[in-house]
Amino acid sequence: MFYTRMKLVNKLLQMALISLIKRQAMPLKIAAGVALIVFAINSALTELAAQRKQEMVEQEVRYRLANVRARLEQGLNASIFLTQGLDAHIASHHELDLREFNVLAKAIMDSEPEIRNIGLAPNNVIEYIYPLEGNEAALGLDYMRRDSQRDAVLSAIASNQIMVAGPIKLIQGGEGVIAQKPVFYEANERRRYWGIVSIVIDTESLYRRARLSQAEQHLQLSIRGVDGKGPDGKTFYGDPSLFEQNPQTLLVTLPNGNWQLAGVPVAGWAAATQLHWMFIAVNLLITLSMASISFVAAHHYQAAKAMARQDPLTGLPNRLRFDEKLAESLDYCRRYSVRGALMVIDLDKFKPINDRHGHTVGDVVLQTVAERLVKELRRSDTVCRIGGDEFIVMLPHITNEDGLEVVCQKLVEALTQPIEVKKNLVVQIGASIGACYFPHTHMPERDILAQADAAMYRAKQSGGSAYYISAPPKANLKAV
Repeated sequence: MFYTRMKLVNKLLQMALISLIKRQAMPLKIAAGVALIVFAINSALTELAAQRKQEMVEQEVRYRLANVRARLEQGLNASIFLTQGLDAHIASHHELDLREFNVLAKAIMDSEPEIRNIGLAPNNVIEYIYPLEGNEAALGLDYMRRDSQRDAVLSAIASNQIMVAGPIKLIQGGEGVIAQKPVFYEANERRRYWGIVSIVIDTESLYRRARLSQAEQHLQLSIRGVDGKGPDGKTFYGDPSLFEQNPQTLLVTLPNGNWQLAGVPVAGWAAATQLHWMFIAVNLLITLSMASISFVAAHHYQAAKAMARQDPLTGLPNRLRFDEKLAESLDYCRRYSVRGALMVIDLDKFKPINDRHGHTVGDVVLQTVAERLVKELRRSDTVCRIGGDEFIVMLPHITNEDGLEVVCQKLVEALTQPIEVKKNLVVQIGASIGACYFPHTHMPERDILAQADAAMYRAKQSGGSAYYISAPPKANLKAV
């Protein structure tokens, strides 16, 4: 039951991991992917372990059954074949008096304690029985009139072989297995039928000799095959439904027949073959550990990758990320026949602040500039710091002819506002902005940046805190 529940938990976790892969960020996707792979490996190993344990349990059950079978066959055959001594004596002498019978029967029973009684039935009617005490009711029994024994006697006569009847309820009480051997003798050169020699084996004694109670500490047992009919016979020991529980089975060999012995683990197959909870727990722990390690590694990789494209001071994209964003924006504009704009911003009066107040104050100024640029622009726009006091703004979609000019004016005004670095220290800078449109029909990416940079120098030459926009492109683009 536990193993079945753990398989269900694994399945639910796999479904959750697949959902994470579809919806979450890269570290979680990688962690979920690794977890799925480890789950798959662990599931395969768990299945192999379960199959191996199933095989081991089946082998153990079969081994225990083989021991039970050996003891049953030993107890049965040792008693059954003793009928041959009486058979031979009667066949040679034709007659047997009571005293002589008692002597022979006592010697046989002393050697085999499982034998309950021995009987002689001339013409199929029991006339002699030993011991008489406790078996008086069997005297005078006519086999041909007793349904439970008639078929076995007729089969024995027809085949001249020992036949086994039962286990059956005995007329004198109790239950027994009866071995019946027909006796024939020669008279006047003719073969004549004398009768039946029978040995009754007490089933309780037989079961004790086979140590069934000890075996049932480990196995559920059932035996079927009344009258030696094997799988076609009725169940006479244990629960008949056990044969429907996929048991291990062995045949107990009898003279001219067999019984079928079946066994399953005492707690049932499911409980006996389930894997220990520690095995499942360790597999789950390995999966979670691998997923956690993968998540941390992916997270650090992603962070390092982001840091490689990010300005550490302002948190803005750096020059490497700018090149990527410019390529993406150019591709977008060409695909949808729209235009964008590129702005190069160089701060005015920044160097004197750095020289006078130190780099700590300069860093605060740069961070404030970054915050103001981001605040004044759209989310779709990109602000980058490419070094020192130089910034780049990328507008991927200009919607009208005046749009770029409005943005430039707004940024100049925002950046000329005083900056309160700390208490009693307020500084003021300016900004020179150069802008150009893109894409140009055949202009490479580096030339677009060069054009905006040239425009920025023209703005700076005008005295600063100004902007200059290069002439709009002549490419056939539409404004949306």
